[in-house]
Amino acid sequence: MALVGKRRGDPEKFIVFWQHSPQIVTFNGKAFDEPWIVKQFGVHPHPNHLDLMHVARKHGLTGGLKKIGQVCGFPRPPELDGVDSKIAVKLWERFQRDRADEALQNLLYYNAWDVALTYFLHCRCMSAPSRAIHETIPFTLDSGYLASILPQPKKHASPRQGVGGIQEFWRARKNNPITLIRDAEVCITGELRRMGRKEAQALITAPGGIPRKSVTQRLDFLVVGDTGNYGKTGKIDQAEKNIAKGAHTRIIEEDEFWRIVEKTKSIN
Repeated sequence: MALVGKRRGDPEKFIVFWQHSPQIVTFNGKAFDEPWIVKQFGVHPHPNHLDLMHVARKHGLTGGLKKIGQVCGFPRPPELDGVDSKIAVKLWERFQRDRADEALQNLLYYNAWDVALTYFLHCRCMSAPSRAIHETIPFTLDSGYLASILPQPKKHASPRQGVGGIQEFWRARKNNPITLIRDAEVCITGELRRMGRKEAQALITAPGGIPRKSVTQRLDFLVVGDTGNYGKTGKIDQAEKNIAKGAHTRIIEEDEFWRIVEKTKSIN
């Protein structure tokens, strides 16, 4: 997606492709990619959009595309370990800033493997034979250049370290608050107006967020929807207790949650 429309003529070509393709196949595209495309290019949602994330679940396959690929026997190559959508964004930014061919080649290699995994999953779910399309990927990976992009592993304080450990974690979060869904732990209480709980959790997962079913000590956002006759829910009570102890958790209304989602999409 990062490369669409960046060169002269590409937007028009993409719109024609979108409008005339008999089918669009994505993974979590209905929740993430398609809304962005509709807004960015002014097109209608595709009438025959197959989102493999939902199809895969019916086959007992859950998690992200890369995890499913490993389970099904078509993993990405080892040299892409640790490379995710955030790294892809950095590669694109490097290419825009420096016009570094290494950045573009690495990004295209990453994207090509995502296409290959989507293809293999589609064949698996449709019980169709597949071809080894990954063997024809025309791009190469510069592992040395990629290493300069990959972040060093971070050590996070864990609640199991005791009171001192979690309080240190809270202080760190307050000093460097998370303002996007990416990397955030998010819990929802009550009913959302725009969509169901599962669809909202998919929106959280897509950019790298972590949906939680309960309020934890490491929670970043508690999203409060319509709680009906319950008023203040148990999740709100627990979050307030954690906050009183020093937790960094933010209790936000649904409208603010959607603003954060849109901000995350615009950056991704």
